[in-house]
Amino acid sequence: MYFAEAVWDMWVRRRAMREAKRIVGMCWTRGADEVLEALERSVTEVAQVDNRVIEPISSQVSRALERLEALGRGDIPLLPTGFPTLDSILMGIKPQQFVILAGRTSHGKSVFTQNVMFNMARAGHRVLMFSYEMSAVDYIFRQLSAETGIQHDRVKTGRLTEEDWAAIASAAGRIGDLPITIVDCVHLKLSQMMAVIRREKARNPDLRVVAIDYLQEVVADDPRLSRYEALSEVSQRLKRAARELDIAIWGVSQLNRAIESRGTKEPVLSDLRESGNLEQDSDIVMFVQRPWLFDSEERKNLAKIYVRKNREGDLGTVELIYDLGYMRFREVKV
Repeated sequence: MYFAEAVWDMWVRRRAMREAKRIVGMCWTRGADEVLEALERSVTEVAQVDNRVIEPISSQVSRALERLEALGRGDIPLLPTGFPTLDSILMGIKPQQFVILAGRTSHGKSVFTQNVMFNMARAGHRVLMFSYEMSAVDYIFRQLSAETGIQHDRVKTGRLTEEDWAAIASAAGRIGDLPITIVDCVHLKLSQMMAVIRREKARNPDLRVVAIDYLQEVVADDPRLSRYEALSEVSQRLKRAARELDIAIWGVSQLNRAIESRGTKEPVLSDLRESGNLEQDSDIVMFVQRPWLFDSEERKNLAKIYVRKNREGDLGTVELIYDLGYMRFREVKV
């Protein structure tokens, strides 16, 4: 037993030395944010190495039962999207899951993501959002419209009545109390984003979910990578972070135009094949679509959420109403 522990101790020390040497080398060629993110990740990986790597199945069964009991007690939060029909399919989003929401331009990816993240925050779960498409203020304008029922055009242009201002003030107070942080990240590199996630998790251990809008805009650390390679690196790093930090990560992905040129417009998993390893790395893949944009005979405010991949639940399609003027989705009333 002593010999085995000595071998294990030496292995861990050698691993630490190898990681330290790699980080020193990076200091000469990489930026500070990338070095810091690599250092934080290496420390976490080495610190988490223990005998579970070679533990017997009896120990793994015990851990599985402990997790099952924790789920039953509610100690492991299931993150609700706020849309009951969708939640009944997903069975809640869980920590360590990598979720993809994909769609074409103007089909509601950002609005649906915002709706879900604010629903989670309203349920008491801490949320971190990275916005590559718009500023945090623009997000707040959208949320004020969704919360008050005041047309978004009027909110963003300031054309408000005294009654509107009263509703805005009330909604602003509620939004300001939510456990959600929005990061403006124009030109933010992957390593910088990962460093922010790790620091936020260290600062707020109750961080439950991170959303990135959207993945194709994340700047690769290595400019020599192709678009496919860069997105694959983003996907793999986010997948690892979800497991290491015990958080759910929600990534928004843009679909290419191929779907518009084929007969059937319903999105399928193969539509992600040009998007790096998103299809392989993800635990859940959903597509959002507004059928009216392809077929003018469809209802203009109808939206569909297609659940095409779900490692721990069912597949299916959910119909929602998209109130574009108020930047919100809602359930179809039966």
